[in-house]
Amino acid sequence: SYTSNANISLPWQSTFEVLRAYQVIGEVTASGIVPANAYFNNQDDKKVSVLSRKIILGLEAGDDVSLLINKLTLLQNIDGGFGDQGHYHSRVIDTALALKALGMAKFADVTFINKSINYLKTQQSTEGGYSHSSKNDDSVYETALVLSALKEFQNTLNLNVMISSSTQYLLDNQSAGGAWNTHWESALALLAIEPTDANKVAYKAAADKLKAAQLSNGSWNNEVYTTALAIRAIYKAENID
Repeated sequence: SYTSNANISLPWQSTFEVLRAYQVIGEVTASGIVPANAYFNNQDDKKVSVLSRKIILGLEAGDDVSLLINKLTLLQNIDGGFGDQGHYHSRVIDTALALKALGMAKFADVTFINKSINYLKTQQSTEGGYSHSSKNDDSVYETALVLSALKEFQNTLNLNVMISSSTQYLLDNQSAGGAWNTHWESALALLAIEPTDANKVAYKAAADKLKAAQLSNGSWNNEVYTTALAIRAIYKAENID
């Protein structure tokens, strides 16, 4: 696994993000990739968060993930959402991850997808953000994950209102200096937001701020999870069509 003493995530989560970063930048020869893949694939995918991420990695590697997709679709709750595992109480984060995986897989059952999107619609606050639960404030983390998932379906479903309001929530919570509260939140927000004429100045400011935060040893905060996310976010910012 990829981890560090300062890690803010579980080892399997940071390993997933490192493998995604390697895929995005086209790195296939790093010595740690094979054992990291073996470690990640060995994780128990009873959890929707693990199963969804296995699908995402598999798709990006060109693997056949049809069995994993079938397994994931069986876990949708009656309200359209997904829970931590099995048919646990639906949560925003698990639903967003499941939708992201299904969207990347070009899952074609529109009725199924709409059920999950409708669940997320009921969870969106008036400010456009999402939270872990009704007892928590909206967060950049949940909102960025949902926005990233919704974008998978923006060309086939009418999601303009949900996407624009979630984007605006993220932009409204950007600091005057261009960043969000933490480097990892900045990276997630940059990965979720699509730069437009209206927000390109704020987007560039955030990307520049994140890039400038890289330490001399190449990391962000001496932390694996944040570094992997930052690599993907900066790569995206520097390779926008």
